[in-house]
Amino acid sequence: TYKDGRARFNAYLDDYAQLASACLEMLQARWRSEDLVFAEELVEVMLAHFEDRDRGGFWFTSDDHEALIDRPKVFADESMAAGNGVAAQALVTLGHLLGEIRYLDAAARTFRAGTAALANYPDAMCSLLTALRDELELPAQVILRGDDEILAQWRARLDADFDSRRRVYAIATDAGALPGLLAMCEARAEGVAYLCHGTECSAPLASTEELQEALASHTRA
Repeated sequence: TYKDGRARFNAYLDDYAQLASACLEMLQARWRSEDLVFAEELVEVMLAHFEDRDRGGFWFTSDDHEALIDRPKVFADESMAAGNGVAAQALVTLGHLLGEIRYLDAAARTFRAGTAALANYPDAMCSLLTALRDELELPAQVILRGDDEILAQWRARLDADFDSRRRVYAIATDAGALPGLLAMCEARAEGVAYLCHGTECSAPLASTEELQEALASHTRA
């Protein structure tokens, strides 16, 4: 809750995980480096204050929350996706985007912690299964670099051949210094694309035709 400039209660795992996931989705619609920084900050709080470091996964409440009779760790989706499933999705997405192994390792610990639940009630674990699929069957990740006009042309070409298993990040030349794996995706005046799988990226692709060919090869693989 927030009113008159005052926040009264601690946020829960679901709040951090859903907001981090929303930031990562927004980056595909409109790149803003500050949204990436915010997503990283949210994930770091989850790791510092919600993660079960002994058995993996995330508690619903933070380590500085009021003492409860029971501190739940929820894997099953209900009216909303479970915090552990959404947290794992955010960790996998951000880990692949930045090449940050710490995030991927935390996601792996979450999968292990939810193994029994996945085996016994898979139909109740859609959010966690979605994250696991993205870890086992790496989605195509396209990084576009160039000025706004060029990026719009590249995006239009990709949108004409939409693929739900493809993530596209159009990052303008003036975005400034980029962190992690993104720092290797340098911009060019005429526009350029990089096709990334997990934590590895292709050589620069100088045309939409080269990108489409690389995407077709990825789909066949």
